[in-house]
Amino acid sequence: NLLTHIAFRTTAIDFSSPSWLSHNAPLYFSILLNGGLSASVALIGYFILGNLFNLTTSLQLSELSRPAHPLLRQLLLKAPGTYHHTIVVSNLAERGAAAIGVDALLARVGAYYHDIGKTVRPYFFTENIMEGNSPHEKLDPTTSAQIIISHVTDGMDLAQKYRLPPRIRDFIWEHHGHSLVQYFYRQAQNEAEDERAVDPEDFRYPGPYPRSKETAILLLADTCEAAVRAIRPGNRDELERLVNKLIDDRVAEGALDHCDLTFKDLQTIRQVFIQVLQGVHHPRISYPQPTQRTEQKSSAPSSSAPSSSASSSSATASTSANGQQSERRRPASSPASPPKVPQMDVPQPDAAPGTSGVEIAGVEEELTVVE
Repeated sequence: NLLTHIAFRTTAIDFSSPSWLSHNAPLYFSILLNGGLSASVALIGYFILGNLFNLTTSLQLSELSRPAHPLLRQLLLKAPGTYHHTIVVSNLAERGAAAIGVDALLARVGAYYHDIGKTVRPYFFTENIMEGNSPHEKLDPTTSAQIIISHVTDGMDLAQKYRLPPRIRDFIWEHHGHSLVQYFYRQAQNEAEDERAVDPEDFRYPGPYPRSKETAILLLADTCEAAVRAIRPGNRDELERLVNKLIDDRVAEGALDHCDLTFKDLQTIRQVFIQVLQGVHHPRISYPQPTQRTEQKSSAPSSSAPSSSASSSSATASTSANGQQSERRRPASSPASPPKVPQMDVPQPDAAPGTSGVEIAGVEEELTVVE
């Protein structure tokens, strides 16, 4: 505003007058004040209207995406395995959302916070068990399932405490939907005298199934990343079969019935997930270990070379002397016959060039996979 005013009034200002600045000072001050107030009112109104209508703005998402956010710091320090799982899931969710044309930033930030409830009891989750036995070995299946399920409600409590926007809370509440904790449910059935006595509702997550495309993408990304990390498919074909099966199972379960994802969207998401997961969980290169023959060569004494050379020279000299004595004893009238060569361990004339006639056993190299 100030620059615009100066540009249009430059010709009208009499700079030779000593009072030109004092006459225009109030106007310049009001212009600067107007600019500052306009920016402040716009930001405050942006924040108030977002909260009033439960809108999650891009400014809020940018602020929540900072790694220094207290909840993300807690996740990194208390549950490092979950944190790294979250990073991969956020990449999957963002790429999938961008591929089908929905809010990629919302999908990424929602993925950052979907598992924050695991910071309450981190070592009951596989990705955070660094060593030793699982604590679930000392618990009955029902108790173990309740601990696993509680990370959703614990996450909602933390979201309330740190005032996360409603759209981010949806990712926490819906990322498992109302699905069954299959492992502990099957274990409870196996341990029960009558498997029909096991109530499946005791093993289900409380949240509703995804109601938006972004939360549905997160559900699929979370499922695929965890399964691929556990199973570790050996090649792209195995990876494709696994990802397709996981998504098909979610469709058959009805987990995507309440969102607007189309079959075309699902096909696009499949391809994106396969591409990202192949880059993250690709097979490692196998490196050969030093062979036994190489180690023997490097440890052999240096004095062996002269002695070998000396023995070879003496053998050659002995052969030459014997040959000369046979020539002197041969009668003049007798036809020339080939000299008798003593049986010695020397190279034969019909041996291949560059070899000594000694068979060398092949050495098999051992390969180890470097993780």
